[in-house]
Amino acid sequence: MKQVDRRVTNKVDSVVDALQKGKVIANASSWKNGQITVNILSGFLAALLAVGSNFGLQLNLTEEETTMIAGIIVSLMGAYNTGVTLISSEKVGTKN
Repeated sequence: MKQVDRRVTNKVDSVVDALQKGKVIANASSWKNGQITVNILSGFLAALLAVGSNFGLQLNLTEEETTMIAGIIVSLMGAYNTGVTLISSEKVGTKN
């Protein structure tokens, strides 16, 4: 059990280190490509839902539920984009 705890601690330490300014993960380009892909797919999904409603796509959600879901998605995308930007760039990050 202590060996598993040590592995988890090492991974958390690696993430915290990568968030610091001047540090960068080894495969930064892969993370940047993933970030671009996620942004494109989320925009495509939003456009698909917007256009789909014009063609009769019904989701049976109230306006409040739709707004809540959209807010959650925007919040998650913001956190994801911020995290990927911090770990894949040497020029930005948290203070050491």
